[in-house]
Amino acid sequence: MDFKGCSFSSKGPQSTTAKILLSLTVFLLYLFLTAWLFVPLIKTFQLLSQLNPQTNTKIDFTPIKQMYANPLLSIKELANPAVLKVYLIFLLISIPTIIALIILAKSTDYKGHGIKYLRDDGTHGTANWMTVQEAKKVLGIGTNKGLILGRIGSKVVTLPPDSFLNRNVAIFGSPGSMKSRAYIRTNILQLAKEGQSMVITDPKGEIFRDMAEFLKNRGYTIKVFNLVNMKHSDRWNPIETIQDDIDAQLFVEVIISNTKVASTKSGDPFWDRAEQNLLKALALYVAMEYPEQERNL
Repeated sequence: MDFKGCSFSSKGPQSTTAKILLSLTVFLLYLFLTAWLFVPLIKTFQLLSQLNPQTNTKIDFTPIKQMYANPLLSIKELANPAVLKVYLIFLLISIPTIIALIILAKSTDYKGHGIKYLRDDGTHGTANWMTVQEAKKVLGIGTNKGLILGRIGSKVVTLPPDSFLNRNVAIFGSPGSMKSRAYIRTNILQLAKEGQSMVITDPKGEIFRDMAEFLKNRGYTIKVFNLVNMKHSDRWNPIETIQDDIDAQLFVEVIISNTKVASTKSGDPFWDRAEQNLLKALALYVAMEYPEQERNL
């Protein structure tokens, strides 16, 4: 699983070198294009300035057309000091202007619906993609220990077991977006490798179907709580834990405290005690008097 929705931005040495090479390439391309397109305009202006209105001399624009057809002729024309001077003045004006526009564009980020988001003042929040350097401080990159989140390049990214962060993970995705296959099954394999216990919610039963045999072969004892088909479900019989009066009292208190509505006001405490005593007596009677196969709720 690559990081796509929540990607990392890279600011390492390789990225810096690539940016320098890209900037140099763009600059050279800019010089080439401006020489090709602007030098003929300079030459045209020079020809027009030499025109004498008192004569009917026509200007020959053939050299201008040839320079547009062949950019090397425009570059060759820079050997003319007059042309070179005007061209350098153009560069001295245009390059700082372009740099200023780029800086202005980077300092202000415009996103949909005409809303302006400033990057650094936090007016609209400060959330951003995590950089690789930031990820290395809180995640395990290439360690292969802990919950697997994905990978950066060929290195596995994990949430280490000794992380100081909250290790809860929320996954959102439409049906078929590989939530189970890419994350749940991957981490079942990871936890099995580490010998960790697991509690898995599996409404469809597909994870049990795909992973149960593998986990059994790894030595796991698998328990299934199946509310759809109770005949194929593991269960717990609390009556089996009642061995004496104290066990029965604890059993009754747990049931009543977990079934009482918090917002309701209790009346006479006599009825609460009577409820407990009745349930306790019934639980003890079933646990002590019924045959073993009938000792259940």
